[in-house]
Amino acid sequence: MLCHARVERPDAGREMLTGEDRCRVSHLWIRRQVLSCLAGAALARVVGATPAVAEGGSPRSSRSSALLAEKAFLSRLTQGEMAKFRFSEHPVQIVEASIRDAAGNDRSLPGPPGKLRLIAFWASWCAPCRTEVPSLDRLQAKLGDAGLEVVAASIDKSADVAKRALERWDVRHLPLHHDEGARAATSLGVEGVPMTLLLDPEGREIGRLRGTATWDVPESILLVQAVLSRLTDVKAFAPTIKQK
Repeated sequence: MLCHARVERPDAGREMLTGEDRCRVSHLWIRRQVLSCLAGAALARVVGATPAVAEGGSPRSSRSSALLAEKAFLSRLTQGEMAKFRFSEHPVQIVEASIRDAAGNDRSLPGPPGKLRLIAFWASWCAPCRTEVPSLDRLQAKLGDAGLEVVAASIDKSADVAKRALERWDVRHLPLHHDEGARAATSLGVEGVPMTLLLDPEGREIGRLRGTATWDVPESILLVQAVLSRLTDVKAFAPTIKQK
């Protein structure tokens, strides 16, 4: 049993709404879409369409494989701003790579298990990144407590250049990470920026988006929340629209 809720942006009739009212409409729409998808997933488990644990595998391994097998469900998520997002055919263990944090210490990728991660590669000279990185910052603010971690890795020539860009763009929730010489990006098959990889809680790639996207609009939040609901033990989704 797959989720057949239509993913359409709630734009109709919003021209006369205030900023606060628009946030409330988006909030209610996201919640309704996610709950509809979760209802379909719950029924699938009851009738046995999606096994909880694959033979010889961990619950999380089974969850990722089962999710990627649901093509119709995934197609409902890759619309609007997420139209360029491509889910993998199966979970792929990424090669080990490292980037540096603000203190200059190495941070290994994919990182400790347990969180859904978006690994976003960007640069200060990349025009689309000037809007995409702030949208990832807002996504982290909304869903960080639900088990999401956005790791934004700059391929700029120096960490100082990247730091100044984040300050200009008023990025508050994404720590500085620098991919010196774009070595991690190259090893992970990143052809250009911006590019974002989605990793499951075991550190395996389950999808990527080549090119730019806005990550804090309803359809983007819906995709991330739907994946969180399938791959983690998060029980409820009631996203709040945080104001600066």
